[in-house]
Amino acid sequence: MAGKSMIRVNTPIIKVFLVATSMFGSMSVSANKVISTPAKAAVLVTQGGQPQRVCYHDDKAYSVGAVLEVGGVVIRCAAENDFEQNGSLAWVEIKKDE
Repeated sequence: MAGKSMIRVNTPIIKVFLVATSMFGSMSVSANKVISTPAKAAVLVTQGGQPQRVCYHDDKAYSVGAVLEVGGVVIRCAAENDFEQNGSLAWVEIKKDE
């Protein structure tokens, strides 16, 4: 009999504990900050579904082989990695022979 009365006493305590923890859990969820995102979305337009392989400088796109002189430095648009045929492009400095 002592065991049964102990179970009856603990059941209401467990119920109160579960209700209290669920209340505190819901309070922490409502206390989270709401972060909004800007209304404008970035739009990327490509032709033919394939990404274009270009180098950018001064908000202009340049194709493979384009050569520019920027601040006395000559750069060329070339493959970023020599072993890739369709990889991304990068500006490569062309050394001047002095």
